[in-house]
Amino acid sequence: MKFPAIGVSLILLIICTPTAIIHPLVPFGSLLLLYILFEMYLSKRVGKPDSYLKDFGIALLLLIPTTFGVSVVEGGLFVGGPFYTTNYTGELIHLTPCDSVCYKAGYLISYKGEKTKAPVLAYVVDQNVRWASRIETEDDGMYWINEIVSLKVHSGLLRDRIDFFAGGISEPGWGYIWKFGGFQKFYLMPF
Repeated sequence: MKFPAIGVSLILLIICTPTAIIHPLVPFGSLLLLYILFEMYLSKRVGKPDSYLKDFGIALLLLIPTTFGVSVVEGGLFVGGPFYTTNYTGELIHLTPCDSVCYKAGYLISYKGEKTKAPVLAYVVDQNVRWASRIETEDDGMYWINEIVSLKVHSGLLRDRIDFFAGGISEPGWGYIWKFGGFQKFYLMPF
């Protein structure tokens, strides 16, 4: 028995849309993977079933605006970003701290960028660095940050949101920290 096309499409949409918080392309990869698994499972189980290609096509058409909607809700329409952070593996002792805020069992500490390097945000618990990320704008000539200050953390379900003020370009920004560790991405709001 085959489900109605819109029912399968909505189920696929419900499964794939939340993955847009990872990256805007992940829902489409998830949909493709589900299609391959779906067809493999049904072809072994039933022989050659009715193709679910139409159902997946409808889900793809519905996924485009919903993924765009998730991006707009998360970052806004007229913002710089998303900018993805990189892990910082250097010693924090050589950097100059500029702001900190209590976070979970420790502190989020922002460090000024070195001459031509971007600033670093680190999560420190009992003087042990759990993670540190360089807050880079990927060589975007429009944005250059040398420090992040005025840190405020807002708790979320899968990620926490951190609001900050970006020194160097003098713009407010916000980013997302995964609950299981690590700074994911950030946005900058032009004045």
